Amino acid sequence: MGKLFRKKKDEVTLSPDAASQMLSNVFEACDYEANRVPLEVLQSYSNYRRERHLLQKGIILVVALLFAMLPLLFVTPEVSAGWVEEAAPGSPIVEVVTKSLLPVESVRATMGAQEMDVYQVAEDAYRVRPTQNGTLVITVTLTNKQSTETRVEVDSVDVTPPQLLGSSLVNGELEIFLSDDSGELDYEGIYAIDADGSKVYPLRYDVEKMSVTFAYPDAYLNMFISDKYHNTLQLVLTIQ
Repeated sequence: MGKLFRKKKDEVTLSPDAASQMLSNVFEACDYEANRVPLEVLQSYSNYRRERHLLQKGIILVVALLFAMLPLLFVTPEVSAGWVEEAAPGSPIVEVVTKSLLPVESVRATMGAQEMDVYQVAEDAYRVRPTQNGTLVITVTLTNKQSTETRVEVDSVDVTPPQLLGSSLVNGELEIFLSDDSGELDYEGIYAIDADGSKVYPLRYDVEKMSVTFAYPDAYLNMFISDKYHNTLQLVLTIQ
């Protein structure tokens, strides 16, 4: 008849033949009609019911998780924007701080039709350096495609070229005195064009006095004086 018991992983189970015989003995002892359904069929049906039950539990669990995650599809980010205090005069920096349950997919900054560069400085912080005055529009988009838009009015970008305050001629040298809103001239980028079309550079410059000195021309000198933000003053000197 074979082994009555089989041992597998510390579990003791009856063989199908032994289980069938035991079931018949129980029915006979209780004076019940003998079982007409083979035990293998009953076991298969029991396994089928157990698998369906596990499948139903799995489906219910997945549906419950989907319902729990459904609100995340409509989550929008919280966005705040402010000025960075240590920014140089004439070149303001806007810092954008985001807060959300979901990761940020993108941060976009525009001013009119112009796209501004955005730099990430921390996990939830970004910076924008506007290049002109106007309304800066910042759009933060999450991975669920929901977005929040915030606007910052920018009016402190230096867009004014240096101003001529005066000049002096000493020993054949022309010293030009200037002023600028940011106080930062691009001394290395200052040059002039003489009557021959050649590029002429200053003899020297004085940062404290904010002045540049050229050799006095014989006939003509077209000077280009820029600040650090590429605002350029053009001065033309013509000798009659």
